[in-house]
This record gives sequence, C-alpha cells and structure tokens, in this order.
Amino acid sequence: MAGLITRGDVYYAVYYVGKKQKRVSLETSSLQLAKDKLRQLESSLYRGNDNPLPTKTPIDKVLTKYIKDMQARKTAKSVCRWPKMPPPARRSVLLQAYFEGFCDWSV
Repeated sequence: MAGLITRGDVYYAVYYVGKKQKRVSLETSSLQLAKDKLRQLESSLYRGNDNPLPTKTPIDKVLTKYIKDMQARKTAKSVCRWPKMPPPARRSVLLQAYFEGFCDWSV
C-alpha cells in the first residue's frame, strides 16, 4: 500500500520495500494526476515490476557515458567484445545494436 504526501506543490508517493521506506516524486501538483500515478505505481508493485514512472535520465545518455567509460578503462577490442558474449553472460540485442555505433565488427 502506498500513500501520498505533498512537499510544496509537488506530490510524492511513499511506500515500503521490505523494511525500507521509498519516496518517489510524482512530478505533478495536481491531486487527480497524483492519484492516477499512485494507482499505476501500486499495481506495478503488486505485479512485482519496478517503478513504472519514467526516470529523468534517457537510456541513450546512460549507455553513451558507459561506453565512453569502458573505452577509457579497457582496450578497444575488449569494449567491442563485451556485448557479443554468449547468452548466459551479458548478451543483449539492445546493447549489441547500440554498440554498433562505436565498434567495427566487420573486421
């Protein structure tokens, strides 16, 4: 069960995961929108999914910074080999497609 609180004009959802209290901004000052977002959050938590609310950081920025960090720490061959590991390891079609912009696999 989650609850609503306000801080200033912004509504927040408050809920527990285990014994730990979580507080997530609903990024709205409208009570009706806050209640709707709270219902979405509660139903996704009930199903066992993560937080359905959007994050502030787009995935392409995260992946770009991650790849640049890997390029600074590892050799070019290691960076390009990482997403092509066998299935039980870390292989992901999404990551492999994103890495194609940084790696030349035709060689």
